[in-house]
Order: sequence, then C-alpha cells, then structure tokens
Amino acid sequence: MRTLATLEHSAVTASKCGINLNDQVERDDAFRPLHGGNSIVYLGTLCPKMQRVAIKVIRLFPSGDKASIQHIGEEIQLWSKLKHENIVPVFGVLTKFDYAVSVVVKWMPTGSAYDYVQNRDIDPRPLLFGLARGLHYLHSQVSAPILHGDLRGVGRLSSRRSLFTMLRFEEKCKEGQALLADYDFSSFIESSFVMTAAAPIHPTVRWMTPEQVDNNGKVTAPADVWAFGMTALGLFTARPPYSDVHDAASHHSYCARVT
Repeated sequence: MRTLATLEHSAVTASKCGINLNDQVERDDAFRPLHGGNSIVYLGTLCPKMQRVAIKVIRLFPSGDKASIQHIGEEIQLWSKLKHENIVPVFGVLTKFDYAVSVVVKWMPTGSAYDYVQNRDIDPRPLLFGLARGLHYLHSQVSAPILHGDLRGVGRLSSRRSLFTMLRFEEKCKEGQALLADYDFSSFIESSFVMTAAAPIHPTVRWMTPEQVDNNGKVTAPADVWAFGMTALGLFTARPPYSDVHDAASHHSYCARVT
C-alpha cells in the first residue's frame, strides 16, 4: 500500500510540475530492455507525435517522504527545460510501469562515443568540441550550475548499444555529434531514492580525480573538467583511461597517486 501511495504522490507532484507523461507514453514490450546498475531502459512512443523515446525505469524506490518526492519532480522538471544541441532532451516522468519512477528521454539508438572512434579514420576532435559545449552549458546555468558527476564516453548497459552512456553521438553530420546524457543522475539517485544492495552505484574510478578517490567521489565542477580530460584521452586512444590496470585495488591506488 505504501508503494502505491508513494507512486501516486509522485504522479501528482509530476503533474504539478508539468512533467507527468503517464497518459502520453506507451511502452514497446516487444523490445528487449537494456539493463544497467540502477535502471532498465525500454523503447517507448510519445503520443500524439508518435515520437520514439527511451523509458529509463529506475530500479530503486523513492524514499517516500514529501521532500524527496518533491525533489524528484523539481529535478526532472529542471532537466526538461534544458535546451542545447549537445544535451540529450528529457521529456518528463512516468509512474505507471513496474511500480517504479521512470525518466523519459529522447531515443538515441546510434551508439557510444567509444564505439564511434574504434574506426581509426575518425577524428575525435568534433566530438570533444561538442562535449565541451554541452558541459559548459550545464555548468553555466543561472539558477545553479548543473554538475554531470559521471562524465565518460564508454559504458554499455548490455552487449547491445546502450541508450544511456554518458556521452552519445548522432550522425547528423559527417563527423557525428556529441550528446551528454545522465547529467546529475548519480546525485539525483543518491538524494531521493532508497539505496539497496541489489542496485548499488559504483563510482567510475578511471574518470575520477585523485581527490574524489579519497573522498568517496564527491562531485565538483573541477571533477567534471578532469573527467572531460580523461574522456578526451580515451577518445584519442580509443581505450578507457588506465586500460593497462586491471586489478581493482591497484587501480584505486594508482589513480590516487596521480598528480
């Protein structure tokens, strides 16, 4: 009963924020979903435009208190107002699937940036220019800077191409177009949802600053800039940072000593 009450409260809050899409989105249950650490992604259709969208079902449950539910609505409302050519558009929220809160975003089927640069004839610089523009846009929000918190260009949710890697691209032009996704998502999850052992958030250490390794991954604007540098390194080499370090303990120790 508490679960339904929390979801109903979330739906009412979303309606007040103008982002409740329960009556406008249908899910394609024939599509094989993509599984991530804290979410499952489905293909859907946004009516009446019949636009393909991605439905990101959050595997964690809202904390249930009024403040957390209000924060969920306000945060997704803020994301839905972001408009930039290098930002994946967020449309709204759903509460009608799988007894969970879902975020609805533009469908991005093309692939991750690291997939793209495996072709060594590809020049990664246009992707990095787009990434820099998108990150600058987030950091320059007047009300308060939006910190990405998990910037990287790799990370599939399954063996198929992920819809929610941190850096996407679209082949709108010859060299592709970088698109930032999942901005501020980790802090959003941690602040408004009940953390469980079934779906923990694992920090992406390869892209973290040495200070973050020491302070449990605290998100800052300089940390985003560091992650941008690590992403640039990865796109130029077509490999993740520190790809030669495989042992987790050694990797943490090595990253912490980097200056």
